[in-house]
Amino acid sequence: MLSVQISTQDALYAAYLAFVPDGGIFIPTDGEHPLGTIVSLRLSLPGAASWVTLSAQVVWITPATASDQVAGIGVQFTGPGAEQIKQQIEQCLADRLYSDQPTHTL
Repeated sequence: MLSVQISTQDALYAAYLAFVPDGGIFIPTDGEHPLGTIVSLRLSLPGAASWVTLSAQVVWITPATASDQVAGIGVQFTGPGAEQIKQQIEQCLADRLYSDQPTHTL
């Protein structure tokens, strides 16, 4: 299981994968997770009182050898709770969701 605690709106903006159809998040990691791998994700969002557990599929890889980028994986939310967590993230980021500020992936 991968656990990700995101404590600020800035960190959430940098990690959120708005271009992924069902929503997703970038997870800094040196671990090997091939594209298509299904992972169990435990996620805490800014201001949340509890953790959310859901399934996610690896859809992005930034290797450790990438220059000027944080190594990690991007996962697409899947299964029960996916739509709800996407909506929570987009509400949190409503004022900057489509900003041109750089993120961990684009």
